[in-house]
Amino acid sequence: MSTGYQIEDQGGAYVITFTAHDYARRDVALSRGGALYCYLAKTDPPLLNFPLNNTGVPFLPSQYITFQWLSRGTSSPNSAQSTSFLFELFEMRVNGSYPSEIVQNSRPIFTSETDRTSLAYTIADPSLEKGMRYAWRVRAFDTGGRDYIRNNGYSEVFSFVYGEAVIAALQFNTVENFVARAVSPRKAKL
Repeated sequence: MSTGYQIEDQGGAYVITFTAHDYARRDVALSRGGALYCYLAKTDPPLLNFPLNNTGVPFLPSQYITFQWLSRGTSSPNSAQSTSFLFELFEMRVNGSYPSEIVQNSRPIFTSETDRTSLAYTIADPSLEKGMRYAWRVRAFDTGGRDYIRNNGYSEVFSFVYGEAVIAALQFNTVENFVARAVSPRKAKL
């Protein structure tokens, strides 16, 4: 007796079917196909939102900065409710260095673990130097150990300069003669 199997990929969800065949006559099935449904996918690391990358954060006497990121593990059946985040903040004392080099080769000046997708950095945390560039990243991890996150859970690395006005202002281009017409409840012609 031998077994055959078939795997169908449905975007992270897999259906694996096993069938027993006669060893001498492989075209003769001895059983019906038994199917197993499983979900196999790695979750993506957090997506950093604010402060924007390579911008300035204004100096405030109260030293209040809100860091925000987007969790991309909310659709995971394994860790949607058990994901925590490790926030790390690094000083960039060497001019011209890349933020990714700094996080690989130095220790953070501040870390905090949270189950939220934002962190308030206040006067109770280490003081930031005016004019200093800082790098920050967030690591997502499943507290239950059931989920694997790409890049070991680490987000990309963002940087900002503390005590400077926002460096890059967002500019929006306008479009003239823009017309939108509804085709159906879910479609429109632009």
